[in-house]
Amino acid sequence: MLRRTTLVVLISLTALAAEAATGGSNIENAVNNLGEGTVRITFAAREGVCGDGGSAISFDGGNAWHAHHWSGDDWERDCDEGPVRVSMRVRDGEVVRVKTRVGGSWRSAGDGVVDLGEVSPQEAADFLLDIAARSRRSVAEDAVMPAILARDVDVWPRVLEIARDDDRPEDVREKAVFWLGQLAGEKATEGLVSIVEDDDEDMEVRESAVFALSQGHGRKSADYLMKIARTNPHPQLRKSAMFWLAQSDDPDVLDFFEEILLGN
Repeated sequence: MLRRTTLVVLISLTALAAEAATGGSNIENAVNNLGEGTVRITFAAREGVCGDGGSAISFDGGNAWHAHHWSGDDWERDCDEGPVRVSMRVRDGEVVRVKTRVGGSWRSAGDGVVDLGEVSPQEAADFLLDIAARSRRSVAEDAVMPAILARDVDVWPRVLEIARDDDRPEDVREKAVFWLGQLAGEKATEGLVSIVEDDDEDMEVRESAVFALSQGHGRKSADYLMKIARTNPHPQLRKSAMFWLAQSDDPDVLDFFEEILLGN
């Protein structure tokens, strides 16, 4: 056991030395040096994230929001609590496709496949958000989600930057807004509100922010939606807030609808 532990430490120190020498992360260097092929990374998933090793991934331990239903009439699919596995197709030293799974295991690496093994969640999230911030639309959209899954990484400030970046394609910005809603943290919620209230923003992005607010489970999310429905000057945004409030069974929301119907 001691010999194995020593070997792992030596490998880690070698990787750190290589990173320092090249001036980039191990992931970035692997992508740049590969030319054409696939780079695999594995990293720890945030608490509550699980998956079946395929297309089904859940953010809250069983309620799948990314792909298929978990159970049938007489069976239930296992939901493994990580790790996150990301494969990146590389062409000319650039990532052109990102695929994400949670759980399961890799097949043996064939020709043209570089498996970096387990990397730190911070390194993975940083690299993936770099892709989301600069790559073409389809790749950028797919890179945001695995970054969100990284354990103990505070990704919302960078995701908010992408959501507010006028130079990014609208689809990418809307996807970033959606994942902000899944984070559902107080600071992420405030960021979404700032998008809704910004009259310089595209209306489609602002409506996406209203939807993302509806995905939060905190008291503040419902309060913000009720405020939008009451006071926002744009009928389109008020209508959107009302629609998503109608999906809630919160007693305060029911009181809000009664107030509106009574004309108070």
